[in-house]
Amino acid sequence: MAVLYPADRGSWWAPSSASCFYCGQEVEGIAVLWVGSGEDLVLHPQCAEDLAVDLIGDAREAQLASGAHPWPTRAAPALRESLLASEGIDA
Repeated sequence: MAVLYPADRGSWWAPSSASCFYCGQEVEGIAVLWVGSGEDLVLHPQCAEDLAVDLIGDAREAQLASGAHPWPTRAAPALRESLLASEGIDA
């Protein structure tokens, strides 16, 4: 992953123009460039941050769904506290 500066756009390794992988809008100015095993991803800085947060949330959900330790034992108390707080009950 790298920061792509406007001055880099003419470099052999940098895309001259690209659409943001996350929002689909044209990326101009400073961008985030992710070079993977397939297509390179170009994102606006805010879109890169939003995508990262979404990926972390999805990863957490997948870990919880897998039932792998320690998530089940950590999720139950967190859910209990959240439900008690939403009902205004002191634990």
